Amino acid sequence: MKRKLFYNHLISRLFAPLPLGMLIYMLVLLVFDNLGTLGEVFFEKEALLCIGITYLVAELLRAIANGFVPRIESSDFIKLSFGVLFLAGLLVTLLVVFASISAYFVRVIGYSFGTFTTELSTFLSIYGFIYALYFIVLASVILFTLETNRALDKEGVLKKNIDLKLRIFSRVINPEFLYKSLETLISILYKKDKAADKFIQKLSHVYRSVLDSRHEDLSEMTSELTIAESIVYLYNQQYDGNIHWLPDSEAIEEEAYLLPGSMMIVMEWIIASNMINQSRPLKIFVRREEDYLTIEYTLWERLMPTVEGKEKMMELLQSFEHFTERPLLIVKADDKGFVKLPLLKLEKAE
Repeated sequence: MKRKLFYNHLISRLFAPLPLGMLIYMLVLLVFDNLGTLGEVFFEKEALLCIGITYLVAELLRAIANGFVPRIESSDFIKLSFGVLFLAGLLVTLLVVFASISAYFVRVIGYSFGTFTTELSTFLSIYGFIYALYFIVLASVILFTLETNRALDKEGVLKKNIDLKLRIFSRVINPEFLYKSLETLISILYKKDKAADKFIQKLSHVYRSVLDSRHEDLSEMTSELTIAESIVYLYNQQYDGNIHWLPDSEAIEEEAYLLPGSMMIVMEWIIASNMINQSRPLKIFVRREEDYLTIEYTLWERLMPTVEGKEKMMELLQSFEHFTERPLLIVKADDKGFVKLPLLKLEKAE
């Protein structure tokens, strides 16, 4: 558990049993004064006995509680778990008190066994009553701590999701891509107006999609592929149409999800890390393989690949680890490269 329970604090373990033992001693004196059976037998040594028994019981109860609390935290039957904890603690308390008081009266005072049943019953009753009060406090603190920890866990997950969204959003907003696109747009404006209109539409679609998905944890696969197609179109204006986008339309029709901006990061990395010309065009094949979206591309690496693109891919890999145990895979073999993105699915709440 994240928060340390009160009975595990050193100060509580050292000093709490002392006043509690004295309280029990005074209760015993009060009972026996009323009954008139204590006489002169029960004085200072007995106060130390009560304190010693209290220390022993407190440590045993602490060990039992530490054993039960993790089970209570993960159990679906909280009431039953608390019931078992109460019975186990009560049994240990009564056994310790029975053994300690019996040993004291028989070995120290010299009574024969069976002649101090009144005193023994009184001690058992008082310790049982004190234990019941202690258990009410213990159960309340455990329940409060469990609820607090759940709230902290939920807050931690929410904070982690927010940080993840900010990281994804900062990765996707690539100023270099925007500047290059604007430069390309300027050059197109001097050639043909219709091409400029379509270029602006594709560019606005990419950044509108990025802005729309900034509050979403997941993005539909089809939406991500549409963004990737727009990015290919924009880059093709720089590379004279030598980037070929070849998706398997039938294999990617099924519903699945990716992290927002995943395809934009992958496409920018693939294009930035390869040499592209008319004699060696970049061919990008997209298909679905079980629980992965596979992006296969012709590999002709640049002599100086971009460091920023590699860093973004590593961050994307870490982001996928937050949502699934299936890793993002990057494979290079001969003249082909592969990026396998794990597909995510939404689970319906019952």
